Amino acid sequence: MKRTAFARSRSRWVCASLLAPMSLTVQIPQDSLETAPDSTGVNYFHQQEHITKFTLGGGGGRFYREIALPTGTECTPYVPVEQDYVDAGAEVDYQKGRVLHLGARGGYIHGEAIDLPDTVQTYIDQYGDLDQLEVYYINPFVSFEWKYVGLGAGAVVASDPVVLDDEALPVDTGTEIFPTAHLRFGDLSKAYVSAHLLESVPLYSGGGLFVAGLGVDLIPHVGLYGGWSSGGPYIENAALGRVRVDLNRQWSLMSTLRIPVEYEGPYPNADDEFGVSIGVIYRSISVR
Repeated sequence: MKRTAFARSRSRWVCASLLAPMSLTVQIPQDSLETAPDSTGVNYFHQQEHITKFTLGGGGGRFYREIALPTGTECTPYVPVEQDYVDAGAEVDYQKGRVLHLGARGGYIHGEAIDLPDTVQTYIDQYGDLDQLEVYYINPFVSFEWKYVGLGAGAVVASDPVVLDDEALPVDTGTEIFPTAHLRFGDLSKAYVSAHLLESVPLYSGGGLFVAGLGVDLIPHVGLYGGWSSGGPYIENAALGRVRVDLNRQWSLMSTLRIPVEYEGPYPNADDEFGVSIGVIYRSISVR
């Protein structure tokens, strides 16, 4: 298959994801704080620290769309369409009270189909820009984060569908709404297990539809997360790894890699599906 400029830059993305987690060791930050000590070291209820967390990330990758072409009153078997993409996302998480968090995520996804089969190319003019993917989305959410348990829910409102399963021409377009959620058990600063539905930042390169796994802080100021990524836009399931490095109490760097896995469709020697992203976190800490 022909390679695009994006495909040629894949190695640079991987290198960037590996270079991102480098820093000096400083005080471990927390994403949800209850009390702060005064000068005597005593915690007072009225001295509550609150965190507003800002996350910004970007990345890219590749996935396949499986399109069924119309033939009279029926459709052909699904035809794989290779889709390269880049995406960017942001999140604002405001702590209100001891455990309540309010916030929003948002982002942009741009994709281009490459090496379209002739059977698909003939339908481009008739059914629109099948070879282009342009999606804007916003995701307001609410969560409750206790020390050992966290849960949250929200909704993604997207300009076009972000969950891409088997499709038939003409493909669905227009605004759609999808639920988001997460569940956590364990201490974020030590070890925990969690599952997330459409909460990655960015949405595609940060993990995709569903991510579940185990997070640990094995060494000071470095958080590791390993798990499983499943569902749209990707056809194949894959392992996922994430690294977070704390530069100081306010700033952290992070990188996520959805391990490349070969698409097992009808293409011979098909390329891998994968996603990789890098990002930065800033925490604004206030005492009330």
